[in-house]
Amino acid sequence: MPGTADVSTVIEVDRTGTPRERKVAPYDFRRPNKVSRDHVRALQLVHETFARQFSTILSSTLRTLAPIQVTSIEQRTYDEYISPMSNPTYLAILEVEPLPGQGIFHLPLTAAMEIVERLLGGPGGGEHPQRPLTEIEIGLLRGLLDRILRELTYAFESFMDVETRITSQESNPQFAQVVGPSDMVVVATYAMGIGEGSWEATLCFPFQMLQPALEAFTESKKSAASDVAERQRHQSLLHDHLHDAPVDVAVHFNTVRLSGSEIVGLRTGDILPLRHRVDAPLTIAVGGVPCFSATPGKQGRRLAAMVLPATEDLAAEQAAAGQPVGIEAAVGTALPSAFPASTFPAAAFEVPPGPAGPADTVPNHTMANHAVPTHAVPTHHEDQTDE
Repeated sequence: MPGTADVSTVIEVDRTGTPRERKVAPYDFRRPNKVSRDHVRALQLVHETFARQFSTILSSTLRTLAPIQVTSIEQRTYDEYISPMSNPTYLAILEVEPLPGQGIFHLPLTAAMEIVERLLGGPGGGEHPQRPLTEIEIGLLRGLLDRILRELTYAFESFMDVETRITSQESNPQFAQVVGPSDMVVVATYAMGIGEGSWEATLCFPFQMLQPALEAFTESKKSAASDVAERQRHQSLLHDHLHDAPVDVAVHFNTVRLSGSEIVGLRTGDILPLRHRVDAPLTIAVGGVPCFSATPGKQGRRLAAMVLPATEDLAAEQAAAGQPVGIEAAVGTALPSAFPASTFPAAAFEVPPGPAGPADTVPNHTMANHAVPTHAVPTHHEDQTDE
C-alpha cells in the first residue's frame, strides 16, 4: 500500500530494448505494510459498497445530488492521519462490535455545516462560520450519521457480522486519541459532493481493530477453496464408483389393460394375451426408467434382447440411404445382421393356424411357452376358446 514517501520515476529497458517508465516508492522498514494485496482488494470492495449506501442516504435526506466515491485506501500511522486536520473539525468516534478498539469517521467542518444547513431547510452553498458545532447541530448531524454508519454492517458482510454505533463526537482532533501516535491505521478517503460543493471525508480503522476481520476473511477464502477441492474429490469418487454400481435392467412387453371383472375372474392356469406385435420393439428399462428399445432374440440357449439404435440416429441414416424410416424398419434391418435366423425360437415369430387372433399379434400359447414375462398373468381358462 502506498505510504507518504515520495514516488520517483525510473526508466528501465525490457528484453526487446524498449525503454519503459516505472514508478518506484522507497520502502520504510520502520513501517512495514501489514495489509496484503488480497486484503486491500477486499477492503476496497467494503468501502465502495459503503460509499454507494452513503451516497443514497445523503442524497435522499438532503434532497440534492450527493455523489460519493472511494479515492484511496492507505496505511499510515495515526499521527500522520490526525496531524493535518484543522481545529475545529468534526470527528465521530465509532465502535464496530465485535471488533476491538475504536474507529473514526471524519467530516471537514464546512461539509458538516453544509449538511446541517440543508437539514434545517437552507439552500446551502453559502459561507459557513469557523466555529465548533453547537449541541443542536451535533444532534442533527448525529441523527443522519447514525443511519449512514449502520450501512457498514452491510458493507462488512463479506468479512463478518458487525454492528456500528457512534460513541462520542469531537471537534478537536487532539482529543480523539483512539490509538497511539505510532500505531498503524487503515484510512479510506472519500470524495464527497453536495450540490456544488466538494470535500473529502475519511474513515479510519486501527490495524489491530481490523485484524480479526481480515483473519476471518482469509479463513473464509481457505475454507471456500477447500470446499471446492472436497467437492471435486467427491465428484471424482462418485464418477469412479458409478460404473461399478449394480442397476436393475428389465425388458418389457406392452402393458395389458383389463377390467375389474376380468381380474376377479382370473384362475390358475389362465392365459393372458399380451397382444404385442411381432414387429414392435420391446422396451428396456434401467432402474424402472425406459431408456432403450430392443428386439427379442436368443443367444445360445438363453433368451436375449438386442438394443436398437436411437430412433433419431437411425432415421437420419435410413433417410440418407433411401431406406424406410421408422422403428419397424429398425427391426427389419438390424435384426438379421445381429441375430441369425437360426437363433430365434420359431414359435416366437410364427403364427400358428387357428383362431388365435389377428396375424399381427403374438399368440397366447407362444407367450406361455417362450416369452411370457414374470409379471404376466393368464386370462382365459384352458377349457375355453380364445376370442
